[in-house]
Amino acid sequence: MTEVLIKDESTLLEQYLIQCNAILRANNNRFPYKEIWKACADTLKDHRVVIGLLEGARQEVMSVCFHLNELHWMPIHRLQVGTEPYYISKVDIEALLADPETYAEKPFLMNWDWLQQVPAEIIQTAHSG
Repeated sequence: MTEVLIKDESTLLEQYLIQCNAILRANNNRFPYKEIWKACADTLKDHRVVIGLLEGARQEVMSVCFHLNELHWMPIHRLQVGTEPYYISKVDIEALLADPETYAEKPFLMNWDWLQQVPAEIIQTAHSG
């Protein structure tokens, strides 16, 4: 797997998503992942899912879409009332970050369930002030 540049200021959840993209690229032409990523792209076309990470009292939430075989995300400051992010385990994130090569070779070891979440309505993102 090609080395992935992660900026020092990247949050833990951003680092996770950067590595997810590296895994997607590394397996883009491998069976069955090529077919899985295509199904994911078809399902999530024009939709965003909301994922989060709780670290003690601190919560990090991202809006994520899957477009052109790549994840795109932005931080969320407020969600529509009743919207609950899919929380990714900090243990899972740290395991991926500690050994990205293993996950690139065996993407089935990851929990990709968050990509199947019902798209959420977003009220305010980092870009809308």
